[in-house]
Amino acid sequence: MRSVGAIFVFCMLCSASLSAQSGTPTSRADATEKIIIDTDIGGDIDDAFAVGLALRSPEFHILGISSAWGDTQLRARLLSRFLKENGRGDIPIAMGIAKHPPGKLDVLTQALYAQGGPADHNYPDAVDFILQQIKLHPGEITLIAIGPETNLGAAIDRDAATFRKLKRVVLMGGSVYRGYGQFNYGKKGILDATHTRLFTFRTLIDLLKQSGYNIFEVRGIPAPFPLAIGNNFISRFLLRVNQALLHVSKGLFSYQIFVRAVAKPTVDNLLVETIETSAELLRTALVD
Repeated sequence: MRSVGAIFVFCMLCSASLSAQSGTPTSRADATEKIIIDTDIGGDIDDAFAVGLALRSPEFHILGISSAWGDTQLRARLLSRFLKENGRGDIPIAMGIAKHPPGKLDVLTQALYAQGGPADHNYPDAVDFILQQIKLHPGEITLIAIGPETNLGAAIDRDAATFRKLKRVVLMGGSVYRGYGQFNYGKKGILDATHTRLFTFRTLIDLLKQSGYNIFEVRGIPAPFPLAIGNNFISRFLLRVNQALLHVSKGLFSYQIFVRAVAKPTVDNLLVETIETSAELLRTALVD
């Protein structure tokens, strides 16, 4: 269950946006934040809520949404139906790497809904799409990953120099240190040629630093006990215990990992910032 985590990411981004003023309409073309969402939507309800919140946030210009993990073609079909029914069929959808847990298939709990999406649509490759959008908008895109980082790992492997030109990356991933039952992954996480990406705090931070990012915030997220067993004395007590244990060891007691990272300045980023600042100063001077 990741029901709090993905929505929490979007709430953080919404509160940090500079353009969303109450009662002031903002066009998508003029939106402050260009974003790409990478999601394993189709299981728990959290990713659907997160995508829905993004659709309703005028401060976001959604360049595209990519499906991740498991049956990514079926997840892409779900996204197609979901976006169309919300009046946003214009948003591009890309299909990520189809990767399943060892020895089993990752089955979507919302498969029936997903099957109502187009079955014959040819979705672009998610890794190609992400890298292409970064090249078109260097230094401008926030990449929001709310599923397994399979596509992100493959994008870094394919073209790390382009990946560094993201404005920032916001991730909500699971903690591997606790173990994932039947997955049987070790404490060091997995960084292998098959592009399976499950991280500990250390391996995730190391990968981002190696890819040219400054880490501004790393946080362990406690388990959502009130959602799992109801909002009562026991769940609130367990939540407080979990929060206290996070101070002892984030790696051991985190339900999820929250990371806020910003790309280090590059020539392309500085050029884009200079052009935008100059244009804004010119507009201000003309108005005055």
